[in-house]
Amino acid sequence: MSPKRIGGLPDWALDQVHDCYTASLRTNPAQRGSLAFTVVPPAAAGNVEVDLKSEGSLQPDVVNCARGALQSIYHYPKGRRQPKLSATVTLEPELIQAPAPPTDKLARRLAAVRYAEAGVVEIVEYTTESIGHRSMLGDLVREMRYRLKLRFVRDGYEGLCVHHAQYKRFEVDPVKPRGAGHMCDSKPRKKGDETDDSGVHYFHLTDGGWRQAFSGGPLYCGDGVCR
Repeated sequence: MSPKRIGGLPDWALDQVHDCYTASLRTNPAQRGSLAFTVVPPAAAGNVEVDLKSEGSLQPDVVNCARGALQSIYHYPKGRRQPKLSATVTLEPELIQAPAPPTDKLARRLAAVRYAEAGVVEIVEYTTESIGHRSMLGDLVREMRYRLKLRFVRDGYEGLCVHHAQYKRFEVDPVKPRGAGHMCDSKPRKKGDETDDSGVHYFHLTDGGWRQAFSGGPLYCGDGVCR
């Protein structure tokens, strides 16, 4: 997509337009074209009005999605003001040599390492629930959702915590909230007790490999680290 940034337009809005296009490429890979639009702020506070026209072979879902992304811009007359502006973005597919995606075998190994770190539980059974893909800020993201049966290898605590969503932590001592906005209910467990947990691995396709989101770790290809 070009340009990558447009002065006066929130970066996140343009990123969402890019995501609209990359998501649609998975089912219609040959499409390309341009979106010419004008953003008009309302007289009072509210969402902007958008006049948008497309050229080329862009699919209707791309055009409608892009219009919705731009229309979600909110104008604050006495705060974050959105100026009137007109711009055109060009959308064209770029083919790259993609490495083998992370496998179920790799996902199981990474989960085993994660749960072994605290030395409190071990994985008894690992089940892959689903594998899917989506676009995020122009990157392809592979989502591998899983469910586990766990066994306590020593006395410890199971913490059921809530922030934006529920998650569990397993520690030797009572589980304390990680920070502001986190709440945890900590329950004592005995060696041999069993419980369950679920989660998701996120892998971004970037720099010639797949990197776990938010980890800054190595690049993975197939069953292991890229060579």
